[in-house]
Amino acid sequence: MAILVNGERIEDQAIQGEAMRLQQAGGGPDAAQHAQRNLIDQVLMRQEAARRAYAVGPAEIEQGLHKLFVEQGGREAFFQRHRLTEADEPRLREHVVTSRRIEKLIDDICAEVPAPDAAAVRAYFDEHPDEFVKPLRVRASHIVKRPQGSDDDGTLVALCEARRRLQAGEDFATLAAEYSDCHSEPGGDLGFFAKGQMVPGFEVVAFSMATGEISPVFMTQFGLHIMQVFEREEPRPLDFAEVEKDLAKRLHEDARDKVFGEYLEQLRAKAKIQTAPEPKPGKGKKKGGK
Repeated sequence: MAILVNGERIEDQAIQGEAMRLQQAGGGPDAAQHAQRNLIDQVLMRQEAARRAYAVGPAEIEQGLHKLFVEQGGREAFFQRHRLTEADEPRLREHVVTSRRIEKLIDDICAEVPAPDAAAVRAYFDEHPDEFVKPLRVRASHIVKRPQGSDDDGTLVALCEARRRLQAGEDFATLAAEYSDCHSEPGGDLGFFAKGQMVPGFEVVAFSMATGEISPVFMTQFGLHIMQVFEREEPRPLDFAEVEKDLAKRLHEDARDKVFGEYLEQLRAKAKIQTAPEPKPGKGKKKGGK
């Protein structure tokens, strides 16, 4: 059901889309409720930032656009991924302006939030040792081939042949260049990764293997794979010096989030939020088309 926030309408379709996004991210059974709250907060922040009339200059807009493009592989890749054309650029610039105004609102509200002192950062580190453990990581390479159909036996045959050649001592990178359908990682090298970074079926194999071991042919949603693990880094506690800078930044951000969350609560309390009335059906034509 659509809602009105200080007279601004949030369509039910937008709420359902946000709920679906939260569910895909593991949002749980309350995803619909959280979705509505998220969208209400976005409207309230946008309205308050507009009321304060924050100026956003051309250089800031260009910087914001550049950041969007870089995060998603460049301008062309961004437009393709979001199915945009050059005609959509003015709307994209408006989005950057809105985002920048909201950032300035947050900075204003949180301007007096102090950064944690060194003693507070150290105390947090000492009191939460389980948070500061470098997880098990492996460095692996893979060859992947995508079957061309349910009866494509040739793909399995090709990977079995590649596996025999690996077991005979041939170079993995050379065979990956010859057999793999994925060439985004040179030589099939995936680098180091920890649990939670790959699809589950891939991780089950990767973290069950010893260094140097070559896997059987196995399947994930991306196709048939062969993997070889080249290095393992066992879990270890992190030293304070390794995390001090990032931890201080995180604690400061947490404090800012708390202050801004309290400010949002105030905006919600003052806002007029109500269920939007259903649009009235259009009047039918009179007989005779008049």
